[in-house]
Amino acid sequence: MKCPACGKGELLSVMAHEPFYNEHLMCNECYSTYPNEAKDVVKNIPTAETFIDMQPSINTWYDEYAKESVVERSSFEKALVEFAQIHVRAAVKEQIRVENRPMSEQDLNELTEEALKNTYPLTNIV
Repeated sequence: MKCPACGKGELLSVMAHEPFYNEHLMCNECYSTYPNEAKDVVKNIPTAETFIDMQPSINTWYDEYAKESVVERSSFEKALVEFAQIHVRAAVKEQIRVENRPMSEQDLNELTEEALKNTYPLTNIV
């Protein structure tokens, strides 16, 4: 699984050392660390390629003269904004999960939304 921080390294299981008290994940490139639960979080975040494939609203057509596919700029920009928002929300949520005691998914979602509102509102991604 690719590291969400650097995008280059792989997340590998490593033995516990302070501040972790059980096995966790570490990137073999940038050494970012994640709790084992991060496997599930990272799996549910689409890659750019997957996200684009999932977007039926992106208007494309084939240009015979240029011999290539063309993407309508406005629909592509909208998809890029949505993709960035998904990743920012996931990063904030995972940071809260790592820094806090175990909590319910509802509490985690509420803290995530509060943190986004107070630190980096998703409306900044335009």
